Amino acid sequence: MAAGGTTRRRAHEPAGERHAAKTRRRAARASISPMSAALLLQPVARKRCASCQCWSGPRAVGTTPGSVAIAAETDIGLCDGGGWHGSERRARSACGHWRIWPVLLDGGTPPA
Repeated sequence: MAAGGTTRRRAHEPAGERHAAKTRRRAARASISPMSAALLLQPVARKRCASCQCWSGPRAVGTTPGSVAIAAETDIGLCDGGGWHGSERRARSACGHWRIWPVLLDGGTPPA
């Protein structure tokens, strides 16, 4: 509290922009290497966010065909262009706008 018992308010950017910036920072810190220990393999056939082109969370091409490697099913990424556009979604989430992550179509080679 500031002098006189009033609460000081700081100028903040709009909540939506603050939220999106936080999500981008979190995703940048949480990169996944295919060599990471204890990765979970999620089958692409489940059509979950982890294997969708719209999801920006940390992931890698799985070691078995038709799979995506994630650190945890609770990993979070921003939906960009899907049914939950602009929202944080977990790797295990799903919606009716799923589109396969293009890296999985190219034989598992991530773009440079």
